[in-house]
Amino acid sequence: MQTLMELYLGNNLIEDIKEIINLRELQRLIILDISGNNLIREDNYRIYCIFHLRRLRVLDGLSIENPECVEAKETFAGRMTQEILQSKLQGNTMLTVKELDLTGCKLRDFDKMFDRDVCPNLRELNMSHNFLATMRGFGFLPNLRILKLKQNRLESLFCKLNEDGYPRGLFGLNGLEVLDVGYNSLHDLYGLQLAPLKDLKILHASNNEITKADFIDKLKQLRELDLSKNRIKQIEPH
Repeated sequence: MQTLMELYLGNNLIEDIKEIINLRELQRLIILDISGNNLIREDNYRIYCIFHLRRLRVLDGLSIENPECVEAKETFAGRMTQEILQSKLQGNTMLTVKELDLTGCKLRDFDKMFDRDVCPNLRELNMSHNFLATMRGFGFLPNLRILKLKQNRLESLFCKLNEDGYPRGLFGLNGLEVLDVGYNSLHDLYGLQLAPLKDLKILHASNNEITKADFIDKLKQLRELDLSKNRIKQIEPH
């Protein structure tokens, strides 16, 4: 239905807000009425529809204003969603997946997406070429072996523990063997010495702003270290 411009589905039994995703292929849709369905009770229902249906001009009888478009973009742009995950899982589930590639998804933020309860078997995760500024979104992933965060916007490898002691960032990745944080905005490697990275063998941190090769003393299993294209002026004695 590539020519469809108006769609009226009011007062039906649609409950799941994710059903809106199925309307994205209607490239000419400018008027949508879905009032009277249970999904309108969802938080941020209206801006969710506005964000995913970019050409929409009228929703449930009300014109879409520019402030709503701005709010929709600020709320959902760059956020990890179940829709993004499903498109990358290729028929697998988060409970069974062992390797996951999320490169180039324009991600800025995610929360409660990666921990042992959600993806207990995940061993390799590639989130390169995104817009991540922190590692706080990572929870407890003891089985993760390879993490690639190349070409993001990381400024630090350090994340505080939650107030309840739940590990975040590198604190929860105690089985990590390969870490790639090249092409970011790191000025140092602070955080490595605090995290339990007893098995880390390969660390790539090229193309950053690192000035000293500090904080790697505890990486006893380290076999490969790439600090090329940084701002290091001297080799530390230790």
